[in-house]
Amino acid sequence: VKEETNKVSKEEAKEESDEITIDFSWIKKGLKKLTAEEDVEKKEEKKSNNDEVEIDFSWIKKGLKKLTEEDKTDDKKKEEEEDIQLDMKKIKGFFSLNKKKEGLNLGKIFAFLQKRQILLLLLIPLFLSFHFRIQTATLPLTEQLATDAVYNSLRSQLSAQVSGQYPNLPDRQRQEIVAESFQQLLESEKGNIEQQISAVTKQYRDKFQDDKGQTYLLAIDPYTYFREIRNKLRHGHIGDTLKDGKPYNALFLAPKGAPIKAGFHHYFGYYFHKVWSFFDRDAHLMKSFFYVPLFISMLAVIPAFFIALKFGGPVAGLFSSIMVAIHPAFLSRTPAGFSDTDAYNVFFPLLIAWIFLAAYDQPTFKRKLGLMSLAGFFIGLYSYAWTGWWAIFGFTLGTGAIYLAYFIFTTRNFKKIQNEIITFGTFFLSSMIFVSLFTSVGNAIGVFLKPFGFMRIKHAVGGASLWPNVYTTVAELNPISVSGAISQIGGKFLFYLAVAGIFLSFLKKKKDTKFDIRLGVLLALWFVATLYASTKGVRFVMLLVPAFSIALGIAIGVLYTKISHYLSAMIHIDKRIVKCVILILFLLLLIKPMQSASNTALHEIPSMTDAWWESLTEIKEQSAPDAIITSWWDFGHWFKAIAERGVTFDGASQTGHNAHFVGRSLLTSDEEETVGILRMLDCGQDLAFTSLIEQVDEVKAVDIIKEMQLVDRIRAKAILEREGVEDPENILQYTHCDPPEAYYITSEDMTQKSGVWSHFGSWDLRKAWIWKNVRGKSLAVGTSMIEELGYSPEEAKKLFNEVQGLQDESAANTWIAPWPSYGQTSPSGCSVNEEMVSCGNGLIVNTTTWDAYISAQGTLQRPVSLTYFDDEDIVQKKFSNVTTQVAAILIPTGSSSYNSMLAQPEHGMSIYTRLFYLDGHGLTHFEKFSDRRSVTGVRIIVWKVNWEGGSPRIAYNFTSAET
Repeated sequence: VKEETNKVSKEEAKEESDEITIDFSWIKKGLKKLTAEEDVEKKEEKKSNNDEVEIDFSWIKKGLKKLTEEDKTDDKKKEEEEDIQLDMKKIKGFFSLNKKKEGLNLGKIFAFLQKRQILLLLLIPLFLSFHFRIQTATLPLTEQLATDAVYNSLRSQLSAQVSGQYPNLPDRQRQEIVAESFQQLLESEKGNIEQQISAVTKQYRDKFQDDKGQTYLLAIDPYTYFREIRNKLRHGHIGDTLKDGKPYNALFLAPKGAPIKAGFHHYFGYYFHKVWSFFDRDAHLMKSFFYVPLFISMLAVIPAFFIALKFGGPVAGLFSSIMVAIHPAFLSRTPAGFSDTDAYNVFFPLLIAWIFLAAYDQPTFKRKLGLMSLAGFFIGLYSYAWTGWWAIFGFTLGTGAIYLAYFIFTTRNFKKIQNEIITFGTFFLSSMIFVSLFTSVGNAIGVFLKPFGFMRIKHAVGGASLWPNVYTTVAELNPISVSGAISQIGGKFLFYLAVAGIFLSFLKKKKDTKFDIRLGVLLALWFVATLYASTKGVRFVMLLVPAFSIALGIAIGVLYTKISHYLSAMIHIDKRIVKCVILILFLLLLIKPMQSASNTALHEIPSMTDAWWESLTEIKEQSAPDAIITSWWDFGHWFKAIAERGVTFDGASQTGHNAHFVGRSLLTSDEEETVGILRMLDCGQDLAFTSLIEQVDEVKAVDIIKEMQLVDRIRAKAILEREGVEDPENILQYTHCDPPEAYYITSEDMTQKSGVWSHFGSWDLRKAWIWKNVRGKSLAVGTSMIEELGYSPEEAKKLFNEVQGLQDESAANTWIAPWPSYGQTSPSGCSVNEEMVSCGNGLIVNTTTWDAYISAQGTLQRPVSLTYFDDEDIVQKKFSNVTTQVAAILIPTGSSSYNSMLAQPEHGMSIYTRLFYLDGHGLTHFEKFSDRRSVTGVRIIVWKVNWEGGSPRIAYNFTSAET
């Protein structure tokens, strides 16, 4: 009884926490019961005579409690005002410019400000960087959501009242009355409405914050660093355990795990928390780690300011640093809570460029070498922070080499040339040494090959492997055109202005000096390379931000100086006035970037919600320590950090074989195949496959594995013996062990991603082999190679011709495997009229004959199949005379009510469809563990895997009492 009571109270608490409720009791208390209906015709006659409509607001006003009172009399105000005595002479003297007078001396203040104008200018971008990134701590978007919710509810109630009072009015007039009445209500009951908005705002905000009021980390990847830093705080190292005396990541690729090494971000987050805790004793890791990107991003504006300051003056420094602070491409990946490594990718390159450029200007040779060594040190430290360190190293190395060639060409002093060679060599050698010390010698030596690896990042088939390249589907790696990159960096005008800034940076700063090509060369290399990188992935636009910002700042700084000088000379106006006007005009260029920054900051909210947090916490509290969670890879870091359980794969292990096997487990319609895949993954990840390919080729190994997944251990052993595999028991331990406790998560976001995981799940290794090995061969040789894979001569010739016609990697990707997906992201509602069901997506079903059509553009089209529930089982009815390649799914929501989904045929009876949309009906290996819906509307279902199988699941989450 106690257990059942606790269960009920937990469910009630869950339901209460997952709902956003708007309390309108303050209105309902004032509702006036209508005892008699008014005569409709009289009301309309009255309206026509008076030409206006009156609405009875007594039902609202009687329930409202005024929160504020007006002052009793105006006399009291007058008495208070008379108490204030103003001595204008004293005030004037206080702000006097006369140094001899006492008070606030503006002359000294002006002198003080002039001497420190650089530092004061720097405060502006620092403030802007802080202002836009701190907003995620309070989530201002929740207030907007709450305001919309309250206003919509009020409008709905007013609309209902107007419709009741004036049912015969035209709709347009009713809407006008509602709008006018709504405005009146906002004015008359402002206090109570604001109070309600505040309450609802708190409800929304709480859904994105933990029980201590701390906003969740915004993205997914920060949770892996959060977990590993938490490990260090708990037991002194970042691993979950020690193996052979070294930290080991036991939850990664469970049950295998892998060794783990601490990186720069781990140490920075750890010591940042230690410092934070010194000042805030009650601070927890989530709180301190939340602010890491804000701190690094503020530091990034400093080198940008001083680089542009030296080459373009104070105005250049101001504009460059402001652009770094507010640029949406940088801001969107570095607000407080986005505690990933992205902030380093702007800070370190700017810091390295600043030190590198400053080294050349040092008055002594020793100081030059010292700063070059320091630049090399930060190259090494950056390599420890991010794998893309080689980009800024290449830009600076290229700049140094070009400048050295230019210096040799323009200088005849051998001693000076020798010093420049030593200076350049010091940077190169120190960089190689520090990269080797911080990471490895191989990382330093292979620096010149890394750009070629980057160029292949989106290839359909990765390297020498036949397996799919998951990076082809990572959203932030989606390619964009050059024009798209220009649009994202700031638009054509600002882009071309920045390009002009590169050319202007080559100008002489003084008449008696030589051309200084270093910054111009650096910016040009940086610009071209990162613009190209942006076409390979939208996230790389951020790498262009530093060069773009400095070039733009220099353009504005130089133009500001030149225009103000010539304009003041031409029109004979005080130069200070002209400079102010020109500066204001240039500041107008920041209006659109500021608006974009404001909009970006407003809409940054965590993808983590209470529903996810509670679902994973429930797994943690009720599962065995060695339990393993399987789902698509996106949220794997969450599973490890919050549930603290092993995962099949995650954002650090999405490449390789698991993408195929997990995708296949969701796509197949065979429950036994899904369970066989999960058993293999939970017994030993891909060790069965990697062990097999020591004896057979990859294609054959996959065929054997897939056959074994469908049978028990005895028959699986027979399959291995039939294929002549040595030591079958070595393979069986990874496919048919006694598996640990397992959880399988299906969440609504996976519907949108269905094309991706279905693509990998349907990956055809034979076709991948043909793509990699047969292209360019003659017809005779190519068809012979294909026939060896088991195809007939006719099939081999057809496949040979197909692969020769593929133009690029993208075409090959689709040829190797299709992208089956759902035709909508959420179910459509349906209406029932006797035996006919009509749905919003065009599906029409006769529930007597289970005949189905899809209404589209005035015609009835026959789908491939209809999946429905016939009170006993899930049935898929396939049709002949098909006119559209669509599968229809009828989803029961009650005893006689439905929703529906349209999908490509592969999903008509897929395991994902049956688990997520058909509530697991008819499946024997999946028991519902939890079912929640987040504040953003995302449904999350956790299934516990029953390895032995049991009775088919038949209960639906019907809305009616008849279940």
